[in-house]
Amino acid sequence: MRFFDYIDQDRIVFEAAAAEAVIAEVERRRATRVFVVSTRSLTKSAQVQDIISMLGAVCVGHSDLIEAHVPLPLVAKLAQIIGSARPDLVVVIGGGSAIDSVKIATLALTHGLSSEGELLRHTAAQIGSSDKLPPYRTIAIPTTLSGAEFGVIGGGVDPESGIKHMFRAPYFCAATVIYDPHLATLTPPWLWLSTGMRAVDHAVEGFLSPDANPFSDGTALHGLRQLALGLPNSKLNPEDWRARSEGQMGVWLAAAGLGRVRYGASHGIGHQLGALAGVPHGYTSCVLLPAVLAYNFAVVGNRYTEISSALGGAGESAVAVVAEFVARLDLPRNLHDLKVERSLLPKIAQSSLANPFVQANPRTIATAEEAMQILEMAWDGKYEA
Repeated sequence: MRFFDYIDQDRIVFEAAAAEAVIAEVERRRATRVFVVSTRSLTKSAQVQDIISMLGAVCVGHSDLIEAHVPLPLVAKLAQIIGSARPDLVVVIGGGSAIDSVKIATLALTHGLSSEGELLRHTAAQIGSSDKLPPYRTIAIPTTLSGAEFGVIGGGVDPESGIKHMFRAPYFCAATVIYDPHLATLTPPWLWLSTGMRAVDHAVEGFLSPDANPFSDGTALHGLRQLALGLPNSKLNPEDWRARSEGQMGVWLAAAGLGRVRYGASHGIGHQLGALAGVPHGYTSCVLLPAVLAYNFAVVGNRYTEISSALGGAGESAVAVVAEFVARLDLPRNLHDLKVERSLLPKIAQSSLANPFVQANPRTIATAEEAMQILEMAWDGKYEA
């Protein structure tokens, strides 16, 4: 018997002005105590200030205690700040790090966890999925294409070990997602395009997942078509809100299986590349996805034609099509470009073996040597199937 779980998410608002959409959702949900979380770069933006201003007395606090890769000690502090305000709704504005920080902070508040050590005893590997009801739900206003707003999983880094740990709960997905394409034009092109490649990674590894099904296949392939349209248009004109909206529609589709179909080694090794070398996750997808496709060709290569076609490269190898798409967006093509120290690769390979996405990769990765095959291809951008 096979199954596919739908997530506890009841509304996607798109082509919206964020402030007006937030007020409408607050009223619809009858919230009376709203806490706002945003990235530091967005805190002083007119859009975030408008949201806080329009909420008025209903806004019981704001925090921008967000850092890339979601360090767990910082998440524990964020949980304390949110908890002290006793909100019945949290609005998070930002990319994947902001959204995942709020997810894990919510887990901490749900279970009364007050430290990094207590969080580490509640990872997905330790307890599976947390099904205890949270004290509030979340509205997400994404400003990148990470797709975190759809995930029932979230990741945070233990700075001491450098390992990224995964957490899971059904309430991790945002109850409402608000896509404001005008707000998205504030996101720097490099970040928008690289997280767009993260969305491509979601679609490709979801399509090739051992858990793939007709629903996730359909959304993945159409998501790739939308991203193949929207990302190049955003590169040509970063101020074009319509191109940003095309990207948002793409990630909505591409991330439909996030946390419900298992991804592969591009995500799994990417977690450790980010945690140990500080590489943004959008960039990890740029350099790892073609290498992982080459590694997996012998097992799932019969599915590559549909990926190539969806990205506009009918008749070409999916490995080449993805690599060319990265180059077309003028994004990093190898680990050398990212100035990753070669001496780190064995540690990245070894630490990735415990990652559940690496363990679910279509072609088995059981040893550090097998993970190194992928990292060696990613090092110089030369791929051998």
